[in-house]
This record gives sequence, structure tokens and C-alpha cells, in this order.
Amino acid sequence: MNHQEERPADWVLMVYMGATSVLDSFAVESLKQMKRAAGDGIIVAAQFDASGHDEIRRLVFDGTGDKGASIENDVKDSFFPDNDKKPAKFLEEFILWAYDRPECKAAAHYCLILWTDGSLAPAGLPTSKESQEVIDNSRRQNFLLPVELRKALEQVRNPEGSPEQHPKRRKFEIIGMDACNMSMIEDVYELRECADFLIASEEEIPDASWPYEQLLPLFREHKDKTIEICRSVAREYGRAYQDYISNESTGLKKVTLSCLQLAHISKVIEPLKELAQALLAAVKRDKNTRHAVFSARKKAKSFVAGLFADAFGFCHQLPHELTAGNIVNKELESACIKVCNAISTPYAEGPSVGKNRTFGPQPQIVVGNETSQPDLCHGLLIYFPYSTAAEKEAFDQFNAIAKGGTDILNKSRAVAIAQIENYYVKLELTKPTRWLEFIRVGWSRCLIQEEPLQLDIRYSGQQCAIQLESYLSQLEQDCQDCKVKSAVA
Repeated sequence: MNHQEERPADWVLMVYMGATSVLDSFAVESLKQMKRAAGDGIIVAAQFDASGHDEIRRLVFDGTGDKGASIENDVKDSFFPDNDKKPAKFLEEFILWAYDRPECKAAAHYCLILWTDGSLAPAGLPTSKESQEVIDNSRRQNFLLPVELRKALEQVRNPEGSPEQHPKRRKFEIIGMDACNMSMIEDVYELRECADFLIASEEEIPDASWPYEQLLPLFREHKDKTIEICRSVAREYGRAYQDYISNESTGLKKVTLSCLQLAHISKVIEPLKELAQALLAAVKRDKNTRHAVFSARKKAKSFVAGLFADAFGFCHQLPHELTAGNIVNKELESACIKVCNAISTPYAEGPSVGKNRTFGPQPQIVVGNETSQPDLCHGLLIYFPYSTAAEKEAFDQFNAIAKGGTDILNKSRAVAIAQIENYYVKLELTKPTRWLEFIRVGWSRCLIQEEPLQLDIRYSGQQCAIQLESYLSQLEQDCQDCKVKSAVA
């Protein structure tokens, strides 16, 4: 027995990979990098669900054997998938399998990496006429839906049945999202009890993915210092792509990667509720404030074809717009400052998030942020649709999945927005913050007043009509109730 088998691992990285056809070879390269970098206290357990394979493969890299040999030599298990099974169930079963592997038991630390597509909207159910590849891809893409992901991880930690049959597992120290645009307030809040830290990007992840051969040694180097591992991963990711050419011709966007402290995500909920309430009140009664809100969203950095905005960026910009318009609204200003403080450096110390910044003393959500656009990308997205004509055109012409690309881009814009908002109701963030109410009522009204002829570009004329009808129906019902009460009195 070698030394590696005599002691528990320092870190076990469980890597769940769901690759659609265009990403198959990139996934293989990621696995090869993990194989070369594993060992000396770092174990990688991976599940690889690729469109190029009929079977789902499970592999373990422990640093032994020929590191240049085929990864097929490291396959420990394989099986044919049951497409009637819920997508999150595949993830749940993989995690339990990895925990029970002799190489992975009793490790000092555990990290889960999700390498695939992410979305806030479920893919449409496949029809009987669709190909097997479309059906398989639906299985691979759906597992990152935040509610289903949370429930799968909760089930792993608190399984049904007796403790003897199904022992509890401790939560992950780190969850890494090797998928596009997953640094959303909505997702982060959903996963707040599932890990200590989340590593995710506001921007798209290149097809070449995370540079695992450079990242795995960081787990070995920092070992028990989890926050330093997270920050180092973000820095190394930025270094890996610093010389790449990012422009319209290459199709590569400037990379970002953020480290989020999940224990502090709840600190943004009350400020976000105050912001939603203040926005709802302001856009209803004052056209000047409504224009300031519109202008602040227009200037904030957009992501996912304009469907999401940098949350800090909007809240930092709005007070400037109010000042420029000689508008006094203490409720809005206060809420914006509170949101900024919860996300990052205390507002009074300056909200700009530099590449090598030192974070402020108070507990914050964003504890590391690697970006080449520090004045635009502050680490956390929120659903806040406003698209330019170019973004809408790119959305409409999109016909392929990018690395970890959100599946919503494969739908028509109106369908994508409708599905996001229908799913949004299920999110744990929705009820306590009233953010969806602001989008549906306040933001719709704002866009109708500011750019009535551009609704289908900026947002969705269909959604505005639906929400206006709902709003008018509620007013009519309230009026009828008042008449009944008056008659009784």
C-alpha cells in the first residue's frame, strides 16, 4: 500500500460533467488536466455524461499510474442513463457514489464542481419526434436549475430513512460553477445552506473551461484555508485568459470569476426588499424618478443578452442619476447603499471593485472578484431585463450552446422571459424581496412610459400586456371589494 492510500485525502473534488456535442472534447480535456494534476492529497471523482457516449462514466483520479495514459483507464463505473429519471437525481446519486468510494471517504474537505449548462428556466419537454440527442441534452442541461439543485444537495445531507441506512453528509466547503452566468443573487440565495463558498462567473465561461491543471495545486498549497483557495482559483482563472483576444470577431468575452461567501447572502434580502418597495412606489408616482431608474438600469452592465444586470452596478448608479435630476428620494438612496454594502466594500469607502482590491472589514457576500472590468463587474447578477437591439439580434440568432451557456438562449426571447418569470415564483428569494413584483409591475410600467415602441427589444411586449391585464384585474377586484364594504357599512 502506498502512502497515498494510507491517509485520507486533504481535498476531494467531485466533478459533475454534462457535455452537449459541441463541448464533448473540451470536457475530455478538462478531465485530462484533472488526471495530470491530481494526487498528493487531492482526489478527483468525476461523472462524465457526454453526447458522444451511450453510457455515463464515473472516474477517479488519485495521482497514481501513468498520468499521460487514457482517462478510460480511470473509469470505475459506467451505466446507461434512465431519461425518465429527474435530472437532479443523477447528481444526487453521483455524490453519494463518490462519498462511498474508498479514496474519498473521511477526506478533510469536499468541493463540488458543476461543469455544464445553467439556467433559471427549464428546457422545454422533449417531444416524441425529437432525436435521442435532444432528449439526452435536456437531461444534461436541466440539472443546474437552482431549486432542483438545492433539493438534491439537501437530500444528500439529510437523506430519508434511518441514519444507519443513509448517514448524513456534511455540506461542501466549496461549490464551483464551471458554467456561464451563474453568479446570480437568485442562485446564491437558493444555495446558501449547501456550501460555505460559491465560485461562479457573471460572464460566459470559455469553451476551454477552467484551467484545472493550474487550479488543483492551489487546493494542495492552501489546504485548510478555504477562502484563500477560492480567491486563488479566481486569480489563476483570470491569468489563464489574460492574453486571449476578446472581441466581436473572436466571440470571446472578457472573463470574470467571483468568490461568494454564502453565509452572508441573507444580509442582502432585507435591503433588496426595501429597494423593490421603494422602486415600486417611485415609478408609480413620479416620472422624473422613473426616468432615473430607467437611466441607471441602462448604464449598468448587462449579461445574458440583457436579461440580467450587475446588482451592485445598478445600485451604485441610481443615486448618481437621482442627484443629476435634482431628485430627493431617501428611501431609494438608503436601499441602494444597503445593497452595495451587503454585496461588497462598504459604500462609504468607495464601491469600485478593483482586480487586486482589499475587501472591507464588514461581512460581505463577494470576498473575491477577478475581472478586467472592475467598474462594471462587481460579482453578482440579478434578473433585470433590458436589452439593446444588438443583444436582441444576437439572442434571436443564437443557435448553439456555448460552454455552460444558459439554455434560455435556445428559445425565442418572449418564451425565455416567460419561462424565467414562471420559474422565478418557485425561488426562495422571490417572496421575501418582492423583486419579481417590481419587474412585472414597476419595471414594465417604467418601460411602457420611457420606450413604449421598443418593448419587444428592451423586454417583452407580450409580458407587459399580460402583466398590465393582471394589474388592471386586481385594481378592478379591489374596487369591487371597496364597493361591497361600503354597501355593508
